Amino acid sequence: MTIFKSISTYSFLLVIAINLISCDKNDDETNKIDGPAGEAEFMIRNQLNKDVVAVYKLPSNSEEEFIDTTETISSNNSLKFFETASFGSNPTPEDSFMEIEVYEASNMANPILTLSPLENNDWEVIDQDLEDSGYGLTIYEYVLRSENLE
Repeated sequence: MTIFKSISTYSFLLVIAINLISCDKNDDETNKIDGPAGEAEFMIRNQLNKDVVAVYKLPSNSEEEFIDTTETISSNNSLKFFETASFGSNPTPEDSFMEIEVYEASNMANPILTLSPLENNDWEVIDQDLEDSGYGLTIYEYVLRSENLE
């Protein structure tokens, strides 16, 4: 009985040792992502005389459902509604969204503006902090004006 108990203990310790050895630093190196990365923040400045809500579709959203920011953008205010990052590139509005719809906060049935396709030149770069690599943070702002409405 003690020999069986010793073999069981030895087998258990062997299994533990194998697991510990297989979790060495090489796993960390193969899963490590190294390289320059860019980051972007997206804001909407509401210059309308009404509160609005923005919803958007991301390129990676295969179900093509809109993501609701769930925040109201008050009249004459600005709100950051999305941020993203990417290795090897600086994200732009065209790369980051499939579509953006803006609704009057009191009427979520019909959008007052649809941005599709998005165009980078419709967005203002209000701040940019790039490192020597050329990658870093860019803050984009879309100005919502009455001339933009459908």
